[in-house]
Amino acid sequence: MAPGKSVPDQDNVAREQNSGEQNPQRINSELAQAFQELARGEQQATALEGRLTEIEGRIEQLLASVEQNARENTATVSGSDPSAKAESKPMQ
Repeated sequence: MAPGKSVPDQDNVAREQNSGEQNPQRINSELAQAFQELARGEQQATALEGRLTEIEGRIEQLLASVEQNARENTATVSGSDPSAKAESKPMQ
């Protein structure tokens, strides 16, 4: 704390609390503002949830595609013609 400076923050807080108790319009205004901010927060949360759901769907599609490609590659390798393997080996 700076020298010679009292605790103005506590004094201001006490004054604001006392004036708030005496001013119901101010309380109503602050409550209305708080509810507006809460509503905005809810809207943002809903939008984020929707976006995350879209991203989750895309990730699931990508994983399914990778799994399908892996199955196809495994089937191709295991079902390939043995003579093709023999052709690639040098004859002795």
